Amino acid sequence: MKCKIKGCRCHARKGALKCSKHIMREWREKHPLMDAWNNHRFNAKRRGIPVEWNLEEFKLFCDVTGYHILRKNGLTIDRENCFFGYSLSNCQTLSHYDNSVKGSRIEKWLKQKKSA
Repeated sequence: MKCKIKGCRCHARKGALKCSKHIMREWREKHPLMDAWNNHRFNAKRRGIPVEWNLEEFKLFCDVTGYHILRKNGLTIDRENCFFGYSLSNCQTLSHYDNSVKGSRIEKWLKQKKSA
């Protein structure tokens, strides 16, 4: 059976009306906070960075910063001290531009040159 979404050529599971791609899209729209939490934990694990906060602390962080809504518009979570993992006391939000400027090679080179 084909997916009921117009233009989709995927096949839905037996007894379902939509394919798994569209089911997941709907879930992400309904649960943006859980989607952000799952992506955050998966990417941190992939990069080998410990996640020291739990879901409640992450919810508090998102309520204060609006991260779970604005992440689609280029907001990122930045660790203030890169030697520690993600925690409520070590994280801030930055735009993609600010984050790339912070970590650019030119700035690191200038800092090293000034200290020498």
